[in-house]
Amino acid sequence: MPSGFSTSSRLLSAGSVSLAMLITSSCAAPTRPEPRETLTVLLSPQVNDDVPPMLAQALRDAVPRLDVDVRAGISSVQSVKAVQDAEADVAIAGADSVYVAFVGQLDGQRAPFDKLRGIAVLQPRLFELLVRKDSPITRIEDLGGRKVAYTEPGTQGSPTFQLVLDSFGFRDGDVDLVELNVKDKLAQLINGDVDAAFFYGSHPIDEVTAATRAGARLLPLTGSAIEHLRQNYPFLRPFDIPDGTEANRNIRTVGLNVILICRSDLDESLVHEVTRSFFAALTSLSTLEESFRHINLEQASATPIPLHPGAARFYRERELAR
Repeated sequence: MPSGFSTSSRLLSAGSVSLAMLITSSCAAPTRPEPRETLTVLLSPQVNDDVPPMLAQALRDAVPRLDVDVRAGISSVQSVKAVQDAEADVAIAGADSVYVAFVGQLDGQRAPFDKLRGIAVLQPRLFELLVRKDSPITRIEDLGGRKVAYTEPGTQGSPTFQLVLDSFGFRDGDVDLVELNVKDKLAQLINGDVDAAFFYGSHPIDEVTAATRAGARLLPLTGSAIEHLRQNYPFLRPFDIPDGTEANRNIRTVGLNVILICRSDLDESLVHEVTRSFFAALTSLSTLEESFRHINLEQASATPIPLHPGAARFYRERELAR
């Protein structure tokens, strides 16, 4: 009898445990899905319309927990402000806007943009100065008193355009500046409504090519003023471009790279994955945006502001894998 009682007790005990486990498991809270993050990426107005969805998909594939919002048509100045103010996470902006904002020299924003960090140096964009074929202007110093179409304020290249004029000693009012979009610059230059026009973009710039075919001349951006400017602003680089004539001579100009930036407080692993997935998608992106073909991965880490630790880890791993 005691032994039978013992067996029944054990069976009852085992049944109670099983029932308790069943009740506990049925009452337990359901497993919560991993929280999703939203990554907001800002691109410049120059990108092909198909680039944002392709880049967004590449980032989603790399980090499935991400909801990715890629927006195009955002100027460099707007982009650096949005990243600084935590209204965006990642952005592409001109090196001039990135650098002058970081050191506290952006117009109207005297405090340093200390939340900006670099991810990668991307493709170069050049400044190209055009005059008509019959123009008496032969160098940038001749622009005094002339009507010049220029890069609109707030767009990529606009901070450097002002720096270039300042470096040659021009002050407010010395040059009659006319704000025009790219197509109107070309039309008014050819029609003689402006004496010269500054263009900015990835070479070859379609409007510059059209203008030189119509007889316009490219002027060099060289001399001691430019060299002094480059010493103070390390993002500026010299470039040689064909002058568009039958002689196909090279003209020396200056340019700067586009920079992929992010917020300093983004998680290191997240930025590492963003960096890795961007370069993994570069071949596909280059089929949509020709300028991406000019990105030099060997120089990508040389951003004019400090690298984010996640991006720095990507470049270290790449070196070790060689």
